[in-house]
Amino acid sequence: MFFAVTMLSTISFCSLGVFASINVVSGLFEEDYPAAVGYVSKTGNPYREEHLSEIRAELSERKLDYTEDQIKIKYASVQPSSEHVEIARNELPVISFADYKQAVLQAGFTLTEQGPGYNEAILMISSQNDRSKTRHWNKREYMLNEPQIVITEIGFTDHVIIPDNLLDDFDESFEAVIIHDALYQQIKQPARQDVYTGFYLDDFTQTAFVASDLADHGRTRYDAHKSYSISVSGTLYILRESMYRILLFIAMLLAAVFFIAAGSFLYFRLYADLDRDRKQYLILMKLGLTNKEFKRMVTWQLATMFFLPTFVAVIHSIFAFIALQSLFYLSIATKMGVVLFSFMLAQVLYFFFIRFHYLRNLKKTLL
Repeated sequence: MFFAVTMLSTISFCSLGVFASINVVSGLFEEDYPAAVGYVSKTGNPYREEHLSEIRAELSERKLDYTEDQIKIKYASVQPSSEHVEIARNELPVISFADYKQAVLQAGFTLTEQGPGYNEAILMISSQNDRSKTRHWNKREYMLNEPQIVITEIGFTDHVIIPDNLLDDFDESFEAVIIHDALYQQIKQPARQDVYTGFYLDDFTQTAFVASDLADHGRTRYDAHKSYSISVSGTLYILRESMYRILLFIAMLLAAVFFIAAGSFLYFRLYADLDRDRKQYLILMKLGLTNKEFKRMVTWQLATMFFLPTFVAVIHSIFAFIALQSLFYLSIATKMGVVLFSFMLAQVLYFFFIRFHYLRNLKKTLL
């Protein structure tokens, strides 16, 4: 019985805890999508001006004040710096530090980081969750074909300037690197070149469903085999929040079902043994057991049944949450603490409720 209660409680804690932790990521939405609308025109896109004019017209029609910023992403031809170094592709997306700085300031962020040296590169994160990948990142070197120079990764950007999936991945984790302005200017003949245009607003939620014919559900990914990619923050935010609310409701429902199931095991166990307990306590009272001692014994008996499985379930859940933390950059400890505290509080209230009725039923026979 204790095993069943422990497992049901653990499932209850974890189901709600997992979905409560998602709100940590949701809270970073503005940092992951600094521009209200982000549009990337691929090399040779004949519809670039037409698409940008459409976006500008819709924003103006809604009477939204916005500013624009453009970033040119050059795909520089590279090769391994030595035969012992492997790279995923022979094209390295590069952005100048000047463009990075301008985009950061345009988004309203504070720039505190220093630019890379002439032969250095800073990996550009595409979401705050990318920081969880930086813990075990091995720095790499690239040999640029133009000019002939080896550049070395030295770290990661503090901010997102282009959202995830709007650029062509050059590896499994990151989409571009920031390089020195002078080195960027020396790349005269890149393999190809994309252009990112960001539209910045004070309230990105007002862009909901802008350019809906270009952005399927708020986004068109780079790998969608179109001549462009786009993200509309307002649309993505509304859809994401709706999905999170549904998932959280389902999680709360599952948690409640399993928590009630665990409590039901304890309830039926107690009342199944009620007659036996009455006989045992009746014998003890005939031997001189006082009413105070009687209440203390019953309390300890119930406390063991109620809190021992719960304590073990909390330990199991903590280890599960520690494993979950490795997937997030920000701490989810507060969310997990609130979840566990809420369940413990509910368990304490349930304990006193059952204790009151259990003592009353015992006393009907004993007194």
